[in-house]
Amino acid sequence: MAGSKKIDEWLEKGKGGYTVDQLRDAFHKVANKEHWKYDVDAVVPADLKDVLQYAVPWNTGGPVEIVDLGDGTIHVTAPGYYSNGMEG
Repeated sequence: MAGSKKIDEWLEKGKGGYTVDQLRDAFHKVANKEHWKYDVDAVVPADLKDVLQYAVPWNTGGPVEIVDLGDGTIHVTAPGYYSNGMEG
C-alpha cells in the first residue's frame, strides 16, 4: 500500500494541481499538428505558461522549454513523445 501511495503522490506532483483534462486541453494547444507524439514547437498566449509547464512533460515524458517573447506570447519547445524514447 505504501508504494501505491508514493506513486499517487508522484502523479499528483506531476500534474501541478491541474486535472488531467486541463493538462490535455493545454497540451493540444501546442502539440504538433501532424502527430501529437512529434516534437513540440509552438507560439501561444503567455497566460498558458503555468499549465504548460506541467502539461507538456505530462504528455511527452520529457522536459519543456518556454521562452517569453515579450509580446503576450510564449514560444514552447520540447522533444516529443517519440524523441523521449517512448513507443506505442
